[in-house]
Amino acid sequence: MGFKDKKGITVASGFKLQAAALLDARGQVKTIAERDELVTLNAVTPGLRVYVEETKTSYVYNGSGWDELTKGAGYTHPNTPGNKHIPAGGVSGQVLGWSADGQAKWVEDKDTTYNPATTGTNGLMSAADKTKLDGIAEGANNYSHPKTHAATMIVQDAEHRFVSDVDKQGWSDKYTKNEVDNKLSALETKLDWKEAVKTFADIAKTYPNPEDGWTVNVKDDDVTYRYTGNKWVAISANSIPLATKDLDGRMSKSDKAKLDGIAAGANNYTHPDTSGNKHIPAGGASGQVLGWSADGQAKWVEDKDTTYSPATTATNGLMSAADKAKLDGVAEGANNYTHPEHHPATVITEDDNHQFVTKAQKEAIDNMPSIGFGREYPQEAAPNSLFFLIG
Repeated sequence: MGFKDKKGITVASGFKLQAAALLDARGQVKTIAERDELVTLNAVTPGLRVYVEETKTSYVYNGSGWDELTKGAGYTHPNTPGNKHIPAGGVSGQVLGWSADGQAKWVEDKDTTYNPATTGTNGLMSAADKTKLDGIAEGANNYSHPKTHAATMIVQDAEHRFVSDVDKQGWSDKYTKNEVDNKLSALETKLDWKEAVKTFADIAKTYPNPEDGWTVNVKDDDVTYRYTGNKWVAISANSIPLATKDLDGRMSKSDKAKLDGIAAGANNYTHPDTSGNKHIPAGGASGQVLGWSADGQAKWVEDKDTTYSPATTATNGLMSAADKAKLDGVAEGANNYTHPEHHPATVITEDDNHQFVTKAQKEAIDNMPSIGFGREYPQEAAPNSLFFLIG
């Protein structure tokens, strides 16, 4: 067998060295070149650790090259769901979305802006609705005042009394004070009836020299006039003037139409104008809302922008889709754990290929004699060294 097999080496003493372990057991070298020489001499197997003074770094041989212990031989970050890193890439405006169990990918953000709520769409409460709500008393109901009331719910008093159809019919059959006075006057005064004329102006033309008591009926207005000695005056019932709020008289057709349009039992109701009873003001424009004007009063004002953007670490706002995806990806009871850069050696579990040595063991290894191989003895040898002849 040759040197590469690490067995069957003939030494100077004449015996064969059956070396099942590495011949070069050095755990420390001065330079990177010396470290790599262990590979060319086939004096290294995967798992061997070597400390290089030149770089002040420990290395472990992985079978094809050297790994720094701080990079490859110590802690290996888990790659299971819940331990994967944020993926590289993405562009401005994108957020992390679900890709697979415990994995995320960059996706386009969705618009999560909410507008003020309407009667047909859910949304945020507008400032106008908040003002309106604050202006509504606790326990208020959706009361709508009726357009009419039943007469039975009206409380009568001395100045306000209802009359029935019977009462009105009875009053219609009675003479008014003026009518009675005219009747009495007609009985007391001697009347001299003359032929009727077409218009009131025709009286003067037809009877240019009237005498006291002459009485003439005018056809166009059906009013009877009597000459009093100096002028013609109306004396018939239909000559009674139209009633006003200050003068008794006949009912006009407009008053009759108004009376017919009033429901039986209607009262003189006046809607209150106190706080809490005022109506929505007229006017306004598209986009405006009702704002506070005075106690129980509102006015049309410009609406304020109540759109909320996604929350940031400095500003309150809506939860973004990215934050929701992030939150859903966080396990219940998760903590803000940051993996340390270094571990004490006591937390590392050793195995056959990964073993620690003590300081004393390391010093003992460092003090072991250096070993050399060759077909001839060297002319000079370092102190405390061994040399093996290869035959």
